[in-house]
Amino acid sequence: MRTFRCDHCDSPVYFENPRCVACGHTLAFLPDQFRLAALERTDDGLWRIAGEQQAEALPDTQADTRPAYRLCHHYVSTDTCNWAVEAADTHELCVSCRLTQEIPDLSLPGRQASLYKMELGKRRLVFNLRELGLPLFEHETLNPLRFSFLENVPEAGFHVITGHDHGHITINLSEADDVERMRSRNEMGEPYRTVLGHFRHEIGHFYWDEIVAPQEQRLEAFRALFGDEREDYGEALKRHYEQPDPNWANEHISAYASAHPWEGWAETWAHYMHMRAVIETADDFADSVRLPGQDAKAARLASANAWLLHTQPDFDRLILRWMRLGLALNALNRSMGLDDAYPFTLSEPVREKLRFVHDTVRASAILA
Repeated sequence: MRTFRCDHCDSPVYFENPRCVACGHTLAFLPDQFRLAALERTDDGLWRIAGEQQAEALPDTQADTRPAYRLCHHYVSTDTCNWAVEAADTHELCVSCRLTQEIPDLSLPGRQASLYKMELGKRRLVFNLRELGLPLFEHETLNPLRFSFLENVPEAGFHVITGHDHGHITINLSEADDVERMRSRNEMGEPYRTVLGHFRHEIGHFYWDEIVAPQEQRLEAFRALFGDEREDYGEALKRHYEQPDPNWANEHISAYASAHPWEGWAETWAHYMHMRAVIETADDFADSVRLPGQDAKAARLASANAWLLHTQPDFDRLILRWMRLGLALNALNRSMGLDDAYPFTLSEPVREKLRFVHDTVRASAILA
């Protein structure tokens, strides 16, 4: 995730922020400009970027010619979003919220806070996927992508299984409960079980259908690395839980990745997204942090130039950067008496799988 600056006061602002804590300006992410912006409400009831200069107005008009926006309906009604919608767009929801098909009953206690965590994870996912240039929206994909955030109803015998089915990703709302998620993490032996981790794993299944399965040569290359996905999935999972592979780390990024080739792909995909996001964040902070009095325009230019380096990185340089950063993250955590932030080992077979994901992403990008 990149860092942002308030358009009004130049204070640091962050992807999740609905307002600048320094000057109080309303903030919203603008998908068409791919940035977080400070907004001001104008006389026509629309929102425009604070301090942005107008284009030359037409003669005899007082019209504000700056790009205009509306706040997403969930921004103003449920406080679970901080994105904007272009004024010309007739949809009341932003491009991220409109991907959600089902949400919980927000009149029940705690559901709005849980939905906020889910939608925040999804917005980060959408941001990362667009940075990678991947097809995402309905006019770009083979299967329309949609999400459902559902909860168990024990008295009705209804249990939600987190998973993916032909573009439909379902996530159990209990994953937004920190206590419940930690319990599942310990029971399942998953050291990196987070809401965002679920999104990145399940979207991996989506992209297998979109950019691996339809390409014959790519599918054969996948099978050579991950195994044959035509193996019975149910039997493979049963074997994994009954007789887990004690040597999984030799070939796989996680124990669950050893269960079936599909899970091996999804776990590796999620890991690749972790890598790209964390490296970008670290590098962007290195270029964005500046001392008081440093020229703001020069610092922003340096940050923008650094971000451009992330669009087409060389894999060998990427993995070396990641390994160094992982060591630093673990050392920092240990200095605070915490568990390792990055509890993974990358064997050579795992690196080759990550390289395959990297090459597949680059070959499938539709945005420069």
